[in-house]
Amino acid sequence: MNTSIGDEAALVFASQFYSSIGFGKSIEVSFNQAKAALMLEGIPEETTPELFVRDGLQANSIILVQPE
Repeated sequence: MNTSIGDEAALVFASQFYSSIGFGKSIEVSFNQAKAALMLEGIPEETTPELFVRDGLQANSIILVQPE
């Protein structure tokens, strides 16, 4: 986060982010879906989360959970 974030925004963002990861989505897709969830809920903090990835890695290729 680039600044403090409200409780409701944190809950919505984290819920969608980790749910997407659990369904086998990449870090980038999960991040974008979580930001979209904030917008869908009418929470005006979608610009607060920032995605940082180590040099040499691509967020769209990082998948933490392989669906079976």
